[in-house]
Amino acid sequence: AATDAPLALLYEQATGRAPVVITLISLVSVTNGVLVQFVMSSRILYGMSRRGWLPPLLGRVHPRTRTPVVATGLITALVLTFALLLPLVTLAQTTSFITLLIFALVNLSLARIKRRGGARPALSVPMAVPVLGFLGCLAMLAFQTWESFGPRV
Repeated sequence: AATDAPLALLYEQATGRAPVVITLISLVSVTNGVLVQFVMSSRILYGMSRRGWLPPLLGRVHPRTRTPVVATGLITALVLTFALLLPLVTLAQTTSFITLLIFALVNLSLARIKRRGGARPALSVPMAVPVLGFLGCLAMLAFQTWESFGPRV
């Protein structure tokens, strides 16, 4: 609890070497996580735009690469703004909150699709799976919100 890098300290104590390997793995992992967030967020904006739920500008794609350039630019600007203005802990909590919210909505959507019935889906799961997934995400969101904004003891 007394260190800012517990995994690096554990590695150093276990091997007797500087935690260069753990540091490099951490850098690659964080970079990969950021790239995944960029791709996921821009594709969500693109998809919502194509369905008419967001302005058509966010649905524009680059003619050569066929990627949603405007949506990716918007996400990049938002991430850079948040990264420069927010403390790291707040940024991590915000990312976690948004990810859990998206997972909750995906599970809720699956439950709605299953309830509606219709064509046989390619992947069939019991109704309990999306319901429990939705409730689990809500519980984690509630816990995270309580930890962030609840009364201090």
